[in-house]
Amino acid sequence: MNTRKIGATASALAVAASCLAWWGPANAEVTQIVNHYDVGGSDIQGLKNSIRLGGPLGGKAFGLTNVVIEPQFAYMSDGVTCKTAKVRVNMNIDMTLPQWDEATPIPASMSGQWKTLEDTVREHEQMHVTIAEEFAARIEHVISNASSTEGCETLEAGLTKKVRGLQMAHRFAQKAFDMEERTRLRALLP
Repeated sequence: MNTRKIGATASALAVAASCLAWWGPANAEVTQIVNHYDVGGSDIQGLKNSIRLGGPLGGKAFGLTNVVIEPQFAYMSDGVTCKTAKVRVNMNIDMTLPQWDEATPIPASMSGQWKTLEDTVREHEQMHVTIAEEFAARIEHVISNASSTEGCETLEAGLTKKVRGLQMAHRFAQKAFDMEERTRLRALLP
């Protein structure tokens, strides 16, 4: 029995809305780390400046989510058919979100705008996780149902091609989501 590992990384930029239901892989270990950077200011310009100073990607993003989808499985042959076994699709999620600096109270004139920004960024980053979960489930399905009567090397070659195609589609879906959200996110802090 040969064990294989195929990895994919999708780096996703941040800030906007809407969540889908979780339907990620059934056999998965999901590790999620949420980091925060402090923001503050006495007005909108001060808030913008604090994001530029402490935000992800040198302050060019409000939030950031990096997801690594890592399928693991083995090949088993009965002499006639080679198939996959012990399929597991793990996900490592690293999310960065803004949080108001506790040492400075939120000015009353900004509390509503800050709450909208904070909620929108969190929802946007969670959508990146949801997109990744969907692709992890697709990858798990493809691997779990794979078999070949032409041997394990043939199965491995075909499966590698299919998984890489899904990984590329995953990266495209993440980028497309960010493109759809770009205008709305920029409008949060005009």
